[in-house]
Amino acid sequence: MSKRNSVLTIDDEVAVLRSLTSALAQYELTAIVAESGPQGLELFRKHHDEIFLVIADIVMPGMSGTVMARQMRNIDPDVKIILMSGYPEEEMEVLAKNEFPFMEKPIRAGDLLFKVESLVGPVMGLSSKLTRGAG
Repeated sequence: MSKRNSVLTIDDEVAVLRSLTSALAQYELTAIVAESGPQGLELFRKHHDEIFLVIADIVMPGMSGTVMARQMRNIDPDVKIILMSGYPEEEMEVLAKNEFPFMEKPIRAGDLLFKVESLVGPVMGLSSKLTRGAG
């Protein structure tokens, strides 16, 4: 049985993917990256036994993050998913349905890591590093 230690990050903006990957690496979390909904879904199908969290943009070409997230839940009902967007109307849609946790872009590393911990609990060295960094 594989240990779940990876975060699938999906965004059509390479700069956002780099930022997320960098933030996650600071806390010894491995990022698997995809640049579209269909690519993210395919990677999830192949690697869902390694993935404990998905962080995805809502507005992407080919498939919205919301549609993709629902399909991922069909594959693994226990997967934790955070959706993000820089568009206020997308935020309102997600929040109104209360279907997935949401973060507004741009995302600061500290905010992301607190959100991750709030969803999945202590992850590797995440708690101690966040506590140490807060003082």
